[in-house]
Amino acid sequence: MADKELPIVVCAPSSFKDPAMERFPDNVLGECSTCGEEVTHRPHIPTPSTLMCTGCFLERYDPETMELRITQETFQEVEDLLKREVQ
Repeated sequence: MADKELPIVVCAPSSFKDPAMERFPDNVLGECSTCGEEVTHRPHIPTPSTLMCTGCFLERYDPETMELRITQETFQEVEDLLKREVQ
């Protein structure tokens, strides 16, 4: 199980193919700390952190005890992407 002291970074499995993922060519590969599956994440995640694939995270997610956050960098990237898509 992930170390509770470290933030958990929820990552897409690298096998997940979506055209949106291609818009971020600088994604980084890592490994899910729970199941060992190869995952992809943005380069600016908090460090140190615990990488976890979406499947493992959803199995463990408890809204009563876990708080979800998004980094400012990720928010800005998504906002910029959405602005480009609308234009």
